[in-house]
Amino acid sequence: MKNKSKNAVLLIIMAVFTIVSCSEDTTTGPDSRDVTKLFNNNGYHHLDDVVDNWDDGLLNGIVFLTKEYNKVYEIYTIDGITDSTDKEFTSLSSNAGLFDSEFKPFDTQNFYINEVLLSGSIEGKYAPTKRLVESDINFGSGVNIIKMNGNKNFDQILDSISLGKAVQISNFTRGDSISKSSGYTLSWSGSMSATKAYVSISHTNSFDSKILSDTVVSGTSWYQGNTGSVELKPFLHNITFSGTYDLEVTLFEPHYINLSNGKKILVVGESTHRVSFKLTE
Repeated sequence: MKNKSKNAVLLIIMAVFTIVSCSEDTTTGPDSRDVTKLFNNNGYHHLDDVVDNWDDGLLNGIVFLTKEYNKVYEIYTIDGITDSTDKEFTSLSSNAGLFDSEFKPFDTQNFYINEVLLSGSIEGKYAPTKRLVESDINFGSGVNIIKMNGNKNFDQILDSISLGKAVQISNFTRGDSISKSSGYTLSWSGSMSATKAYVSISHTNSFDSKILSDTVVSGTSWYQGNTGSVELKPFLHNITFSGTYDLEVTLFEPHYINLSNGKKILVVGESTHRVSFKLTE
């Protein structure tokens, strides 16, 4: 039963992502129509690569606490002339899905994270009722208080989660260049409790006339352990064109809230640092 439960929950978790890489067995797993709608589409990918041993077959829900720091170029074209402007901003979000032991979504009431009410637009799916600001999700200092009324599956929740520091790329900034032939050792810092890192190099509009906006997709991405660094050269051969790219590192930090019914809610602190750079041959 544990293996069946684990497979089903992995399918639920992978519904967060835009690409699902495993085959679904409807005899043991949930109806995907019930679970894919539980999570907002925030550009996730293969969460089965992130989950590792986070799922012990006892989940009644998943909560994502997300922080993104961007120091990028915004590329635009006016009257046929392409130009760019520097953009630097931080965005915060939270996202939750609740499901019972049969992997069906269920509703609850008075679901709060740090006094911010989460509202369910459809059964089992929760998001903040307001735009989040820096103090609404705490990375590196303070705690995140999670409150929820009791429901048919478990009693009232009042618990706290402390997240480590958000990821920060430590040796690279906007406008730097990377050579495909020479490579680069990328380094970052962040929570030591984060077990997985996701590194992505994604194509942005470029001044290079060979690259046409919305018609050429070039880039690479991968998951690895949170080692704090990676040599990029082995991955850069997957990129076809030189030009302007966005490089990002995301760290995933897992925590659990124990429930009165013996099950758990998985809380994932997810932090991203994204910068724009020039890729050369």
